[in-house]
Amino acid sequence: MSDAEMDLTLPAVAASLPSFQAAFDQVCARTGITAETRNDLQVVLDEVCSNVFKHAYANRPADTTPGTLRLIVCRLPAAIELTFIDQGQVFDPLSLPAPDLTLPLDERPLGGLGIHLVRQMTDLQSYRHSPVEGNRLSLTKLVTGIT
Repeated sequence: MSDAEMDLTLPAVAASLPSFQAAFDQVCARTGITAETRNDLQVVLDEVCSNVFKHAYANRPADTTPGTLRLIVCRLPAAIELTFIDQGQVFDPLSLPAPDLTLPLDERPLGGLGIHLVRQMTDLQSYRHSPVEGNRLSLTKLVTGIT
């Protein structure tokens, strides 16, 4: 694997999202990622970050220091990989079943569409948990638009 193009750890709060987005945009510009791929991966980044911000540390008391989210972006020969690491509640988002998109909107359960989008917009997904590192979600997009 190549060296990380980006390795950024910030508080797992919504106010951190613009910093993650800006840093990722810089990686895309520096590595020649196409606008289409960048846009797809920005949706992925937004979705995963939002879920971590909302759910990973939900059981922490409000008066404690927020948990963190680490984002590592690696350039591979024909892909770009985003890895999200948090020490929040153990949760494998890839274990969720695909939503039934044939149901009428008013009959669908709430939730689950975000991870569905993540799966659709990336080519490879993996999750693992360890007591030391916490939750690690790696998402890889195969690309031809890397210089």
